[in-house]
Amino acid sequence: MRNKEISTIPPEWSHWLNYMSDDIPTKGDMSGERPMYFVTREAFVTGERPYMLPKGSWLNSEKRNWKKVSYWEPPKGSTVPKTN
Repeated sequence: MRNKEISTIPPEWSHWLNYMSDDIPTKGDMSGERPMYFVTREAFVTGERPYMLPKGSWLNSEKRNWKKVSYWEPPKGSTVPKTN
């Protein structure tokens, strides 16, 4: 095993390693039908592209320019009561 990253273990072997199945996997694919929520697995990439960039990050090409602070303005025509 070259890559010892846990996310690279195929699901059928993970089931066997975690005692979820008694059948030792012999093929590269899961036996039977795949559940409707099944997605192809991807290795976990930390610090590599594509990584998630927050919407305000300078590295994000879709950076949003929004005001971070908005100041309160009193309604027009209102007066501030004077204190003595």
